[in-house]
Amino acid sequence: GNSITFSTTSTTFTVFAPNAGDWRETETFAAEEAAKLWIENKLGLATAYEINVATSGEGTVSPLGRTMVAAGGSFVLNVGADITKLYDNGVDVTASIDLGDRYTLATMAADHDIVAVFTE
Repeated sequence: GNSITFSTTSTTFTVFAPNAGDWRETETFAAEEAAKLWIENKLGLATAYEINVATSGEGTVSPLGRTMVAAGGSFVLNVGADITKLYDNGVDVTASIDLGDRYTLATMAADHDIVAVFTE
């Protein structure tokens, strides 16, 4: 079902599977900017890092889910005052939450898996 049609000449292509195995990669992002950055990163046009944010328990953080941040850029997570613990790549970073209930990553240089824990 995937094809390319040229209106002036016919062209023959040979398609090879990539060394990684899958012939395509798909991802879903809430923000168009993150999706664009993911594509540019895959094409080698930009360097970007992935941030995955999840929660445990009843509470909210923003943004939740997956996003991309350009190398050297920053990321701000709004956590709310009712958070119990915050882990970044398995390290307790609860003490790094500022008075505005934000956790900030500055000068991005690596992927981050963040988990916000809420207990009653």
